[in-house]
Amino acid sequence: MKVSIVSDGVLGDRAFEQCLTRFPTDFAQVEPLAATAMDDATIEVPEADLYLSYLRSPALALALVEKGRPVILAVSFGPGFVRQARAINPDVVAPETMCSLEPTTWNGSLNAFARAFGRPRFAATVRNGKLVRLEVLRGAPCGSTVAASAELVGRQLSPATLRHFGLRIEHHCRAPRLGRTCDRETAGLVHVRELLRALPADAVSDELAAFRVEIDRLYDERAGDAPVFG
Repeated sequence: MKVSIVSDGVLGDRAFEQCLTRFPTDFAQVEPLAATAMDDATIEVPEADLYLSYLRSPALALALVEKGRPVILAVSFGPGFVRQARAINPDVVAPETMCSLEPTTWNGSLNAFARAFGRPRFAATVRNGKLVRLEVLRGAPCGSTVAASAELVGRQLSPATLRHFGLRIEHHCRAPRLGRTCDRETAGLVHVRELLRALPADAVSDELAAFRVEIDRLYDERAGDAPVFG
C-alpha cells in the first residue's frame, strides 16, 4: 500500500519519517492557501492508495478528498466539513486525535494504516514495581509514542511517573493545545490510559488502580465532549 503525506509545508514531516518504516511513502508538499479561502481549489499530488492530509486549508483538503482515494484528515475542520467531505468521498475519516485512530472502518486501506499507526498498544514488563521493558506495538504517526515511551524504561511505576509520561506525550505531540478537534491534552490522556491497560495485572497496585479509574473518568468526560469523526 502506497501512502502519501500531503502538507502545505508546516506539518506532516514526522509522520512521513514514521510511515516510511512501514509503508512506501512520499511527502507531497503543496503551496499553502489561506485557511479562510473558500473558492474551489486544485491540488496536484502523486497517486497513492491512501492520503494523510496535514493541510490547514479546508479548500485544499476538499480538493484532496475529491481525488476519490481514502483520506485521513490529520487536521480537521469540524463535523460540518466532514459531512461535506463524505458526501463527495465516503472513505474519509477524521479521528479525534491521530493517536485515537483504530482499524475499525469500512475501508481496507484505512484499516491497514490504523493497524500500523494510531491508538497506542504496548507490551510492558514490570519487576519490583519498576518498568524494565516497554515495547510500542502501535503508536502515533507523529512519533510521540516512541519518543516518550523510551524515557519511561527503568522508572518506578506510580501516578506521578504516568502523569509525567502524559506530559512528555504532550511535549512531543504536534497537535494544538486545546484544539477544536485534536489537542495535546487528549493525546496525553489516550497514551496514559492505554499504558495502564497494558500493565500486567500483578503490577497494578491499589494506587495505580485508583489512578486508572481517574484517568478513565477524565478520558470519558473529554470523549463525551468531542465530536466523533471516525
